[in-house]
Amino acid sequence: MIHIIKHYPVDVNALNRTRCGDTILFLENAVLALNKQDQCISTLMQRLLLHINLCVRKGDMLAQGLTRQELFNHVAVLDELDINALEHQDSAVKSWN
Repeated sequence: MIHIIKHYPVDVNALNRTRCGDTILFLENAVLALNKQDQCISTLMQRLLLHINLCVRKGDMLAQGLTRQELFNHVAVLDELDINALEHQDSAVKSWN
C-alpha cells in the first residue's frame, strides 16, 4: 500500500498504521519529517526504515530548502515520472491529510 502524507508534523498514528513492505510518500511540507535534524520523529523514522519504503517528491524537497544530504539515508527522492510509476505499481493508496 502507498501512504501519502502531506502535513507536518506527521501524525505518528498514521505511521503506525503502515505494514512491512508499504511505501510512504511524503509530499508538500511533510518532507520536513525526513530531515535528519528533526529530533521529534527521527527515532520513529529510523525504525520505519527497517520495514517501510520512504519516498519524497523532489520538487517538494527543494521547495522546503532541503538537500538530499539532509534527508535520512535510504529515502528515495522521486520525480513526477517516478511517482506515477509507483502509483501504477500499487493500486491501494491511502492519503493521510
